[in-house]
Amino acid sequence: MPLSGQAFALSFKKGRLMIKLAFYKDTKSIWSKLICAWTGVFNQNVGSYSHCEIGFFLQGRWVWYSSASRNSDGSTGTRWIEDEDLFSHPDRWDVFDVKPIRSIEDMVHTCEEECGKKYDWLGIFGFATIFGQINAKKKWYCSEICNYVFFGKWKKRISPKGLFKKIKPYIV
Repeated sequence: MPLSGQAFALSFKKGRLMIKLAFYKDTKSIWSKLICAWTGVFNQNVGSYSHCEIGFFLQGRWVWYSSASRNSDGSTGTRWIEDEDLFSHPDRWDVFDVKPIRSIEDMVHTCEEECGKKYDWLGIFGFATIFGQINAKKKWYCSEICNYVFFGKWKKRISPKGLFKKIKPYIV
């Protein structure tokens, strides 16, 4: 879903200068439990988050961006998703209004540049290594791309829980 500069300008006219970060908290699946357990070792006192998305108010609606290991079209990797498609189970999400530290236009531009990149399975595997040196820099997992979009800097080995701790000071 490419976004135009005109759509971006419309969102500012409506006064939407905030973005949102959404954290998935369902730990019923084995995959979610593994992510939460392992990354919980490094991030004490944080919710059981296993996935995250960054949201923008564009073209009169909220749209979300992240990287997923299984997208609705069968692909993997970075993509845009509509509000109603993301929140089919709203009780499984914690959503926070966040004050951006970069311009929203720059963040959306970063999303567009990285859209369609494959999922970073090596980066996920890197969590299980002692020093986390395994990573595919041209691919993304969810918290890695959300961190890159929000802060404008790449960081390996950042979990959804770790990202939550980093953005906590910007929650409004």
